[in-house]
Amino acid sequence: SELQSWADVERIESEQNIVNFFIMNESIEENIIQALTQMGVEVSKEKQHELYTSPRTRESARERDLSYYYDQSSIDMVAQREKFVVHKFSYEKPVLGG
Repeated sequence: SELQSWADVERIESEQNIVNFFIMNESIEENIIQALTQMGVEVSKEKQHELYTSPRTRESARERDLSYYYDQSSIDMVAQREKFVVHKFSYEKPVLGG
């Protein structure tokens, strides 16, 4: 197998990733502006203000504690299965009760 270490994963990702920019939900407004700017599209101050002040649609209002949805075993499983994504985007594994 090509993958012998975490360094191999990072090397292959850097060599074969064709995505120029990721837009993440937790910073969607800033990411959209950055992506457009990177593509050479000028985003006026007015449009930036509109983007930052527009109400979100279907915004999730998590009413329950994380422990309602996950136990430690499922948190560990997701962290392991999604290790690449967690590492790439510097996510932190959630802590129950925290």
